[in-house]
Amino acid sequence: MRRLLAVVLVAVAACAATGAGALPATASPTTVRVGVADNFPWTFTDPGFLRLGVKRTRYVVQWNLVDDPERLLGADQFLEAARRAGVEVLLHFSTDDYTPRAARLPSRLEYRQKVGALVARYWGYGVRHFGVWNEANDRTQPTYQSPERAAEFFQELWRMLQVPGRCGPRMAGCRVVALDVLDGRSKKQLKAVRAYIRRFYKRLGRTYRERARIVGLHNYSDTNRNSSGGTRNALREVQRHTRRPRIWLTETGGVLKIGDTGDFRCFADDPLSVQAAEQRAAGAVRWMFKLATRFRKSVDRLYVYQYTGADCRERFDAGLVRRDRSRRPAWYEVDHHLRASELLKP
Repeated sequence: MRRLLAVVLVAVAACAATGAGALPATASPTTVRVGVADNFPWTFTDPGFLRLGVKRTRYVVQWNLVDDPERLLGADQFLEAARRAGVEVLLHFSTDDYTPRAARLPSRLEYRQKVGALVARYWGYGVRHFGVWNEANDRTQPTYQSPERAAEFFQELWRMLQVPGRCGPRMAGCRVVALDVLDGRSKKQLKAVRAYIRRFYKRLGRTYRERARIVGLHNYSDTNRNSSGGTRNALREVQRHTRRPRIWLTETGGVLKIGDTGDFRCFADDPLSVQAAEQRAAGAVRWMFKLATRFRKSVDRLYVYQYTGADCRERFDAGLVRRDRSRRPAWYEVDHHLRASELLKP
């Protein structure tokens, strides 16, 4: 009884604090559900993945995947493996060309046709959670300078899911990540994030603004630099445009390597470099969970990227385990927090 009273008092205090300038409470202010994303179907049977006990993952596919039989087969295999393992998938649509400023922006009709075919296909695999467009404000995406088109894509995806036999008018059991953005670091980047979110919501009518409650955020900059400004910046801007927003950290984690320059370098043939990078990534994962706890009134979910690392031999590596599936220090951080925290739940 005493414990129940304490929970009630905390909830009342949270509601009282929500007002002008305050971050909004979510539908689940005391729990952040944690998932781990990867690209390999065998991940779901790996002992390390099973030990973590996570039941959520995120998978990114190109918007016109139906035109690429080989990649389509790979997606089939991943989603079937997730279905057999009982792992819930957030299926996120993205570009077919990650070359900065090179990809063609689909028309609204093309999105409806190609993404619609994928929604129909993977509905049969049990997929009920969808993301409209991955990292919409990044220069590798054709939506980079068109938040208005991203808003139109959201409307199209919502309508696809409202048809009979799917989610229905109340979207029972389904979730849509309406907008997905990178956090930013510099003043210029933070301003650009706010402008992108503002233009996205301005394009939507009142009804769709209220439907666009789930917003995805990739807060790598904050997570890997022990900061919080990018996360706070995005949260506050979203709060201005829709009531009771729910923030999903759709991609975050401890980065070992991004290229061979800058702050995140890891040289595969230098054991000391690899060791330093792995320890740095573990520290970032600790901060990642602190951020989720700090913003728990707004953050509803967190997807760690990625499970399988590249041994620092590819341009990007943020893996919790090495290629041979041995566990990095970051894996132990995730395992510890999931077991020790009352807030973080798999």
